[in-house]
Amino acid sequence: TAIISGTTSLCIGDTAELSVALTGTAPFSLEFSDGFTANNIQVSPYIREVSPAQTTQYSITEVSDVNCSNTGTGNATITINPLLTATISGTTSICAGESAELSVTLNGTAPFSLEFSDGFTANNIETSPYVREVSPAQTTQYSIIEVSDINCSNTGTGAATITINPLPTATISGTTSICAGESAELSVALTGTAPFSLEFSDGFTAN
Repeated sequence: TAIISGTTSLCIGDTAELSVALTGTAPFSLEFSDGFTANNIQVSPYIREVSPAQTTQYSITEVSDVNCSNTGTGNATITINPLLTATISGTTSICAGESAELSVTLNGTAPFSLEFSDGFTANNIETSPYVREVSPAQTTQYSIIEVSDINCSNTGTGAATITINPLPTATISGTTSICAGESAELSVALTGTAPFSLEFSDGFTAN
């Protein structure tokens, strides 16, 4: 006889073990339902490692020993969990000191854990998307180094770049003395990206 066992779930690329308990007189030969054969088996149980690309049920179509042959009993189902994904987005520009939101769309079975490229981690995430607020001191690109759910782990996809725009500056000059009724010029040297708006201390605005 040959009794197969080993039903389990795994992630794509992982391996699982099928165990076949044998009775009879060695050596044994086995033929599995997927066409795989094993010969000259001397001990029981026989262990076979499998790594199917999709959910697969295995059984023993034939077992033979030194004397006889028979069909096996039982089956083992290897269930492949769906591919876990984490896609980051949120590319934008902000001024120094401001904050922006990164959004990570998750596909899998909660709870999720995330590790970002800047070392930040988030655990026990129950819903998608996951939103993270960031306020980098300089232009920074964020990606997902690793995402894991209750079953599997994977690398994330995409990237989000937060560009830090330099703060504009306005330097006023023009100190002078005038007589009543005369006028004077104030000069404001500007750095940044036009168009500019100015508000003076006396309430005057220029746009």
